[in-house]
Amino acid sequence: MRRLVVLLVAIGCGGEASPEMVCDHMLEVAKKTGVPISAEGDPRARCIEKQQRMKEKLGDETFKKVAACIMAKSDMNAMMNECDPGKTAGGGGAADEYIKKSKGTEALVMLERLSTSARAFAEERGSGFPRIAGGPTPPLGTCCKGDKGRCVPDPSLWSEPPWSDLDFSIEDPHYFSYEYKADTDGTSFTARAYGDLDCDGTYSTFTASGTAGAGSAITLGEVSRQNPLE
Repeated sequence: MRRLVVLLVAIGCGGEASPEMVCDHMLEVAKKTGVPISAEGDPRARCIEKQQRMKEKLGDETFKKVAACIMAKSDMNAMMNECDPGKTAGGGGAADEYIKKSKGTEALVMLERLSTSARAFAEERGSGFPRIAGGPTPPLGTCCKGDKGRCVPDPSLWSEPPWSDLDFSIEDPHYFSYEYKADTDGTSFTARAYGDLDCDGTYSTFTASGTAGAGSAITLGEVSRQNPLE
């Protein structure tokens, strides 16, 4: 906490929040709040590279505002929903592209959560992944009817299987609808996130999957993306 206060004071006094500072804070928050972090490569290096690209696209002043917002948050969902570059960046060109990419981060984080929960379910029960299908939840098109193209949180949507089996719910405004399907024998699952990020009727689709092999071997696939800027 003391480290965070020092960083925020530095920003408030005119210092510049660097990509390194932002990434250190994001990774620290993810670790403390149990948000899964991909083990592929060096997570900090990947994060810094993305933040540097964001800084180049948005410009120093806008990046400083977005970075200060991120540094003030202690929850990953709050970072995604309240520190949207669209609130500080002008529209058009690279800024619009980055804004869409930042919205897509939600799908990556949530599908990581779903995959981790599906694996935990299979490991604890020893009977495969949850077999009941669900979604898209909320129904497709719901988010574009909400403020700023976001769905209003509704706990009742996540109170039944498969979501309750997966201990999955979304408590903050969000851009994506989620779907879960499994084979009848529970040996594999597919989870998808659908988002119409510019509300033009064309959807981004992010897909995660997992398989349960012989014995207790469980494999989770990398998240794939189709039309990620839609």
